[in-house]
Amino acid sequence: NKSKYKQRRKYLRNNPTKAEELLWSVLKGRKLCRYKIRRQYGVDEYAIDFYCVKKNWQLKLMEKYMTMRNLENMIKFGKNSLIILEFEYLEYEIKLLKTILMKLVK
Repeated sequence: NKSKYKQRRKYLRNNPTKAEELLWSVLKGRKLCRYKIRRQYGVDEYAIDFYCVKKNWQLKLMEKYMTMRNLENMIKFGKNSLIILEFEYLEYEIKLLKTILMKLVK
């Protein structure tokens, strides 16, 4: 979590998309499971939307597409990755929350 990119992560935390805002309301404070989830966690210059340190698990909400660089960073960082398109989350919130929970409890 490099301090060099702290301002960028802070900006992302303070300006969430609608899907990030809704998902964070469920994940924060260990509401969905017993694991602490961090938001906009930094790895190199990359900010992970949601990250669980204990399970080495990350979740990325994508607006429309994912750049190859973002995908490579997710793969490099950890094998437990979940990518969800934002419109899918907004449309299928309950189903996707169950998917997230199952990934975390594994």
